[in-house]
Amino acid sequence: MVYEQDYILRLIQNAGQALRRIMELVHLGKGSSAVEEADALVTLILGVDSKIADAMTTPSMLTFVRTGADLDTRRALLLARALLARAESRAACADDAGADADAARAREIASAVVAEGMDTEREEARSVAEAAEVWLNSGGAAPDA
Repeated sequence: MVYEQDYILRLIQNAGQALRRIMELVHLGKGSSAVEEADALVTLILGVDSKIADAMTTPSMLTFVRTGADLDTRRALLLARALLARAESRAACADDAGADADAARAREIASAVVAEGMDTEREEARSVAEAAEVWLNSGGAAPDA
């Protein structure tokens, strides 16, 4: 159990650093580098190549962040944030269809956390879901979630 907690804490720390790098690259106009970083983060969180993840349905992605029947809400929330960051990255590369697909998945995954998470996670998940919704309704550029 201690090992699992250490793993999750390291994953959260690494994901936070990666998310900052991704957004920095987007703001520097380095969209393709940001997409590569975001792909690597999705791979890290799911444990499968991001190209395979792209072929999955959202419910299939959620099975990769479950422990038995329980949703690992921390990993799911990290995945939602990673997908929203990748949406921004893809938009910076004029991949609007990919960006919209990522934002829609981020919204669905964050909504799953709202449904299954603890109160503190629900608030954060609502914020991510709302940012993804704004993205989808405005045609891009989600506010910071």
